[in-house]
Amino acid sequence: MLHAGSYLLCSELYLSDEELKKLHDFEQQCVEKYFHEKNESLSSSDSERIHLTTKRCVLLQICALCIHLSCKKFFNLMFLEQAMATVNMRSNNMRRPW
Repeated sequence: MLHAGSYLLCSELYLSDEELKKLHDFEQQCVEKYFHEKNESLSSSDSERIHLTTKRCVLLQICALCIHLSCKKFFNLMFLEQAMATVNMRSNNMRRPW
């Protein structure tokens, strides 16, 4: 039904029982196709979110490994500096005349 100004415009469609059945079948197919496509898009968006989350986790693991290696290098460097200081101190002690 359409309203044009103050006039009511409508058209009626007269269908046979067979045509009506075909129309209902077509409507049913359209609805099923719509829900199928909607479910597929939701599934693909879920898959995409899982893929992105996996990428982020891998990046976080890489960052954590880099931090671990940096800390390890830092503490190794501190250990080496302390060892060098100890060696220097001992060598200076050995050079002193008693």
